[in-house]
Amino acid sequence: MKVSKLLIPTLREVPAEAEIASHILLLRTGMIRKLVSGVYGFMPLGWRSVRKIEEKAFHGSTALKEVIVAPDNSYYCSIDGNLYNKNVTKLIYYAVAKEASEFSVPSSVTVIDTYAFYACENLTSILLPQGLT
Repeated sequence: MKVSKLLIPTLREVPAEAEIASHILLLRTGMIRKLVSGVYGFMPLGWRSVRKIEEKAFHGSTALKEVIVAPDNSYYCSIDGNLYNKNVTKLIYYAVAKEASEFSVPSSVTVIDTYAFYACENLTSILLPQGLT
């Protein structure tokens, strides 16, 4: 099916309430819609992109001290400011700006994303559990 045949509501005009470039683009491309003043909801295309966090999603973020995930998120969770999949079997991202020099990977983790520890200059020791692949 061609993209032109899909029903994805988009906007031609710049919404009056949008000031930041990313906000304008999210509204115009149909990723989000305004529900009430100051509250926005994801449209299906936007929700699909949120569910899948790519392995380099935080690549280059040098000041991120913690990741906070809403408790009702169906796909991800955060423990001590680090990002995991919902059942804590995959470490997706270790917050790069944490001041801790040691980190113990939870025993339930069996997979660590390729860039999970990218640019973590403060870490000097990582304790890995058995069964890690």
